[in-house]
Amino acid sequence: MQSALADSGLFIGLFDAGDIHHARCAAFIESYRGRLITTWQVLTEALAMLSARQQARLLTWIQRGVSSSLIRIECTDPDDMPKAIELTDKYRDQPMDFADASIYLLALRTGITSVVSVDRKDYAIYRLPGKKSFTNLLR
Repeated sequence: MQSALADSGLFIGLFDAGDIHHARCAAFIESYRGRLITTWQVLTEALAMLSARQQARLLTWIQRGVSSSLIRIECTDPDDMPKAIELTDKYRDQPMDFADASIYLLALRTGITSVVSVDRKDYAIYRLPGKKSFTNLLR
């Protein structure tokens, strides 16, 4: 099964009907047949941007996805903190926030370079070791 790393913009766009990315995010979820992997930092960022009602809908959706193994939530290793700080400093002009750094670190750990993000510019600039780039599946 294909897996992709999910950034907060996907969740915000999916559950906020007023978001400019809503239609694109909904269409992606409707057609995607793989597993989404994300981090607690990403979910926290998304939840902070949504209303209480939208948060409840997102959490219910996430719970169903986790139960059916279509969504996996990863914990960041506390030992990754120095690398996260280094990354946010390196990409401060973009800027790379802590949630983006957690996705980058997850890519290093899993080898997955497919990402689902409304931030087309950011993930086009971030480079993994060996100058590997991310492939953003959200078009």
